[in-house]
Amino acid sequence: MLGPSRPEWDLRGQPGRDRSMTLVEIPPERWSARLDELTRLHEWWLVSIDICTDREGRRREVTNLPLLGLSADRSATGGTVFMSMACAGDGHITHVAHGVTRVSIEQSTGGADAALLVDSADGTRTVLRFRTEVWPDTGDGLGRA
Repeated sequence: MLGPSRPEWDLRGQPGRDRSMTLVEIPPERWSARLDELTRLHEWWLVSIDICTDREGRRREVTNLPLLGLSADRSATGGTVFMSMACAGDGHITHVAHGVTRVSIEQSTGGADAALLVDSADGTRTVLRFRTEVWPDTGDGLGRA
């Protein structure tokens, strides 16, 4: 037997993916601070967002747009995570994940951030994938005004 099957949105073992990616869960009390850190590190990097459910599988919502920011708002009924990207002209779009129960970062064996995974109470997983893995102590080398 090949072992238990994984949902379609579980990307481990797919071509081009590091088979030994690890998930680092962020404690709820650190969501805001850690997402602020990720924003500073990844601002303007191209990102894609997939929405994943057991019933509908994986649906691409955003493809290769520059990241503007990540933020979280916690409440007694669950958290909300906001993911903002730049789009044509001076516009922007924001994906909002409601009822958030878990926030994790997918990292390569060397510690490079590959994706932000946001799990919601209804079973939805939102995956924000960085086009290029980013090492925690590096940036894109571009200065900001």
